[in-house]
Amino acid sequence: MESIQILWLNRSFTPQSAGVKTHTHPYYHFFIMAAGTLAVTVENVTRTVSGGSALLVPKTARHSYLNNDAETAECIEIKFTLQNPGLESRLTEGGGAAYSDDPAILLLGEKIAEEFVSLGPNADEAARSYLAAILQIMARPKRTRSATPSYIDTTGCSDLTKQVVSYLEAHYGEQFSLEDLAKELSYNKTYLCTAFRRDTKATIMDCLNLIRIRHAAGMISYSELSIAEVARACGFGTASHFNHVFQHVIGTTPSAVRKAYPNHILPAGEGRNKEKISHPDRLLYNVLAGEEIPLRTWPFRR
Repeated sequence: MESIQILWLNRSFTPQSAGVKTHTHPYYHFFIMAAGTLAVTVENVTRTVSGGSALLVPKTARHSYLNNDAETAECIEIKFTLQNPGLESRLTEGGGAAYSDDPAILLLGEKIAEEFVSLGPNADEAARSYLAAILQIMARPKRTRSATPSYIDTTGCSDLTKQVVSYLEAHYGEQFSLEDLAKELSYNKTYLCTAFRRDTKATIMDCLNLIRIRHAAGMISYSELSIAEVARACGFGTASHFNHVFQHVIGTTPSAVRKAYPNHILPAGEGRNKEKISHPDRLLYNVLAGEEIPLRTWPFRR
């Protein structure tokens, strides 16, 4: 976990025309708005922070705030120190304060306040864990998506193929056409499909189905979702289409996989004996072991 020390936490209520004058301090000041609005000025730049949004003031930054509205502003204020150069760099990239309106932040902020009120034996550790999660949410827009796919091994493939696979991995649960994909990547559809097949010996739909079935196999093995729910979550329009593609790729039905690979199977490295998995199938073994699927050597056609 990031090295975080919470110095002070307060649920403040700021009436109309009230606020705090410009000041500075050597630690972070977090404003998580529960209700109302505050005009927070950081280094002469003013940002309106309303209910449900959050603003993180960097350490040593000059800042003040004022309630210009009739409604009393309710805010969870947290002052803390952080020792994580990488995370700090993302949070302060571009200078000024970091802003987010992600609803998860208010929920986590309420949990932090709750822990501080409860003062249980593990309250401080729990509150720091919640704050660490909030900071990762705040830094998320500053993180760049990796061009390297996560589930498909594209070693030796072209940059275009990696772009396609990365998009498919990110959107496998959605309904989209090859035209939509080509437009998103700014390529002609025919060129995109031809280049992908020339590079991989597989079609884009082959790869999409492989990614969808890879996720589906994991859900069937480990989740409590019904087969129909798995089909929908993995982007299949109908259960019958899902069953057909699943059997084509895996060689057996989703129901048979659920019986053969119960959700109590341990992942690799936690005591699971790989040789004791009955009826081993390469893709299912891949799913359970958490390995990447080699795109260029996988037999799409059974």
